Amino acid sequence: MSNLTDSLTDQSGQLNTILQILFGQKMQEYQQRFAEVDQSLTEAKEALEASIEQKSQQLNAQIEVLESDVTTRSTNLSNRDQEILDRLDALEISLSERIQQSHDELMDKIMQLQDEKLDRKTLGQLLIDIGNQISM
Repeated sequence: MSNLTDSLTDQSGQLNTILQILFGQKMQEYQQRFAEVDQSLTEAKEALEASIEQKSQQLNAQIEVLESDVTTRSTNLSNRDQEILDRLDALEISLSERIQQSHDELMDKIMQLQDEKLDRKTLGQLLIDIGNQISM
């Protein structure tokens, strides 16, 4: 068995020697080109990975800025909403007071008119009574 293995190893070595003689210069050029291409691909891969990492960090930073901006705007909107609600409440109170004041003034005017009418009635009655007394 070891003879068989040794025989195969010898044949493989001889085959490599024959290939080296026949294609030696070209094979070395191809191997060198493959090595260069492999090196270029490795460098390109590393550069691409570094670029992706950099872009990822930039995007994460932008996301944080946008999240902060959204939070700030949301807070501002909440504050504005509360201010608007407070103003509406104040306007509602003011309007209710004005309506009540106008109602009270209207009622006073109505009472005043009724009093004036009463005085006219009383004056009319007095005039009738005076007229009756004169005619008697």
